[in-house]
Amino acid sequence: MAALSHCVLVVAVFAATAHASSSSSCSEESAACVHETPTDSALGLLQHQSAAHRVQSKGQSAAAASASSNSPHQGPIMMPMQAGLEPFTAETWPMQVNKDPMSLTTEKVCMQAFQTAYDCQFIPQEFGGATCTCLDDVAITWNCPTWYSTMLWGTWYMKPTNTKSVPMGFDKVNETKAVCMKAFQQAFDCTDIDMYEGGAKGSCYAGYCQRWWNACLSEGDFTKDVLHKDSVLPEVRELVNKASH
Repeated sequence: MAALSHCVLVVAVFAATAHASSSSSCSEESAACVHETPTDSALGLLQHQSAAHRVQSKGQSAAAASASSNSPHQGPIMMPMQAGLEPFTAETWPMQVNKDPMSLTTEKVCMQAFQTAYDCQFIPQEFGGATCTCLDDVAITWNCPTWYSTMLWGTWYMKPTNTKSVPMGFDKVNETKAVCMKAFQQAFDCTDIDMYEGGAKGSCYAGYCQRWWNACLSEGDFTKDVLHKDSVLPEVRELVNKASH
């Protein structure tokens, strides 16, 4: 386990280094360089413009597609550049969320929050959907949808799908907005909960990530800092309490 933990640390550092390098690069395919400004960097979450991040081998693409079609559910905490659990299974993978009721229920609530928030990205803001951008991210591997994957499973090498879990319609704008706002608030709060205790399995420490959350929770305003509201654990305690009776 110590060796595995060391491996995870090395991989995480490598991923962070790659990101830092790409943030200061300009893409040869783009007419302009994306600078680290509050508006530009938050407009497309994790839009890395370096050519290196746009290059992905067919093998990587196939592995990611295969992993996406067989995504693990609750339990495993995957490494950032891991394409699958083989030769392990979801049950035997060594890095797991704690098996106590609080942690497992927290994981369930957090995964649902991130999935619902992702589903909201497919709904126009005018219909109550996300007020922060995501689907316009043109990067191949390190992009907004795969960032959601890190929060759900821990790896960039998967991609969530739109489960269409959010009600939508001309007569449901307020309901849609309420569902999306709750999902984004809970997802944001899950980033403040340890992954082994069921919280988000990815990271969001960079400044542009905070600005993206600002837009998600402040009607698109990148400059209005949003705060954690402890929206997850009270619900978890209630669910655990109900399950124990």
